[in-house]
Amino acid sequence: MSVPLLFVADGASYVAGVDKFVPFQTGPYYARYYARLRDMLDAGQKARFDRAVRLDKADGVSLNHVSLNQELAGYVYNKELPQVVDPLGPESYDLIVSNAVMEEIYDPTPVLEAQGRLLRPGGAMVHLIDLRDYGMFSRRGFHALEFLTVPEWVYRRMVEASGQQSRHTMSDYASAAARMGYASEIYVSHILGHARPMDEPKKEIREGVDYTDADLKLISGIRPRLQPQFRRLPDKELLAQSIIFVAHKPGGGWGEADRKR
Repeated sequence: MSVPLLFVADGASYVAGVDKFVPFQTGPYYARYYARLRDMLDAGQKARFDRAVRLDKADGVSLNHVSLNQELAGYVYNKELPQVVDPLGPESYDLIVSNAVMEEIYDPTPVLEAQGRLLRPGGAMVHLIDLRDYGMFSRRGFHALEFLTVPEWVYRRMVEASGQQSRHTMSDYASAAARMGYASEIYVSHILGHARPMDEPKKEIREGVDYTDADLKLISGIRPRLQPQFRRLPDKELLAQSIIFVAHKPGGGWGEADRKR
């Protein structure tokens, strides 16, 4: 709940965290963790943070439990996102964010559509999406794009129910947004062959600035072995190892007070 609680600290009137597998963690370690998060905030942010989360001390000294004020911060787990649209409230949210989650969903279309139903008109979704192979092949010395050489019928059996990389591309996410009637932007945040993410994500990466001839050679060396749907992708798309995908729901026009929700 770190990111949702930071939104509360910045003035959001309500936030919700959703996790398919992990319940909200309430023990001493997490109480101390949220206390450290709170220490990073200014006085006004701390006051809003304190209204959303309670950090308890069993002996008056040691933090041992954390709980949420359900009027300001909710948490849902053990359900697929399409199952929780009605409980969370259709068209109740201005912003939906995720961090390295979308790539684990083999068919992201129902999840993106569910997010669309949760967003108010004019709202936005922002997803950091990791396009790497999760070390499936690369940590064993194979090429970073080796996982794109596996036939689809084999790969599906390998990863569909495992939470591994789904192999959806930048183009796939842009197309999904277009089918929903959403305007979208994609920012590249990590380049093939580079150990660290870019200092600043970019909508357009440039040769000689963001990538080199050596990076392009990594692609040309494996391109003939890629599966057809990946072989025809442009170099810049194969260079992108992580992206920030932003999509905007059409509409809007409510008051400023409403925009905080």
